[in-house]
Amino acid sequence: MAGQGKKVGPHAGSMFLILAVILIFAAASGFFLTGGGSADKTSPSSSSPYSEASRDFLTLTNRETASSGQSPAASQELIPPAIGGETETSETQSQASTGASVSHIVSTSSRPSTSTAPPPDPASGNPDTYQIYISKNSFTVAVLGRDAAGQYTQVVKLFKAATGGTKTRTGTFEIQHKDQRFTKLRWFSFNTGFAGHCPYATYFSGNAYFHGPIFHKKDPHTLNTSYYNMIGTANTSGCLRLPTAHARWIYYNCPYGTKVFVADDDRYKAPEHVQIPPDQFWDPTDPDARPPVTAFDLNISQLELEVGESFQLALQGILPSNTATVRFTFESGQPVVAGVDSQGLTRGLAEGIAIIRVRADDVYAVERTCTVLVRQTEGSDDESGGG
Repeated sequence: MAGQGKKVGPHAGSMFLILAVILIFAAASGFFLTGGGSADKTSPSSSSPYSEASRDFLTLTNRETASSGQSPAASQELIPPAIGGETETSETQSQASTGASVSHIVSTSSRPSTSTAPPPDPASGNPDTYQIYISKNSFTVAVLGRDAAGQYTQVVKLFKAATGGTKTRTGTFEIQHKDQRFTKLRWFSFNTGFAGHCPYATYFSGNAYFHGPIFHKKDPHTLNTSYYNMIGTANTSGCLRLPTAHARWIYYNCPYGTKVFVADDDRYKAPEHVQIPPDQFWDPTDPDARPPVTAFDLNISQLELEVGESFQLALQGILPSNTATVRFTFESGQPVVAGVDSQGLTRGLAEGIAIIRVRADDVYAVERTCTVLVRQTEGSDDESGGG
């Protein structure tokens, strides 16, 4: 009848009951909280080695690796992508006759890679392999290995560091925590009113970490140069700020449990920190940085051509070897005198002098020039013959 609901049979009631039990079980297992996967078992818990102060000091961000379901080992590949590519050949030599500004993609496949794959797990290993001794007065982090008698007398590494002065506590500690769920550069973000990010942070005491330089963004080409150049002074909040390569070495070679001694002495002294220009925004020790071109040469700086004659300009000595720049532009300042194509092929067109400019197509725009003197072809001035 209208207005009356249908009775639910005994079989339907049983099905609803079973469905409710399934839903309760799924919710309890965290099924819906993790999008169908297992719950995140690597999240810090109340038994985490972080102290409350250290949890407040650095906020771990960029959890893409954890949410994507990648294993820690899968997320640790640090070999940077190959740079370069096929040499651009779409422009033809006809451009040399017009003197148009063209670009050239330089193959960089022969340039050496400065990055190597790290050990599979930065937390694993024997904690007694090394001990770390921090000489605060000389701003030095010394990594010590054991001698034949088992004593830590062998200096393995000496790293210059920025310290926190009195904020870096003296005493005996040990490495306690490294979070492995992040992307390949292990970015950590400050949340104490200071906007910045640092790679390869290794926690050992209170609010103190070993970590890399400060970057404006989670990008190895946004280095805060001022803070980088302060390595070797007391200017941190208690941490040991190191060049990227040195923080990375500790991250991968000093596992949980490695002893850390902090002393007000100068027992160990690392080499002085090498400063960089204020307009350099990458760490020269960072194997993952792909900086712009800082220098290159041409195979010739002065050239003489006859009208109709050609010469191949070539790039050489491109620095740094791990640059991300692959495109260079070629331009003739006097295109009616000499033209140049996308491969650097320069052609004499008319008598006169032309300046060929070759520029790296990146933020630094490093430029080199070649002066071309074009002469008339011998005998071309007297073609009418005698009378």
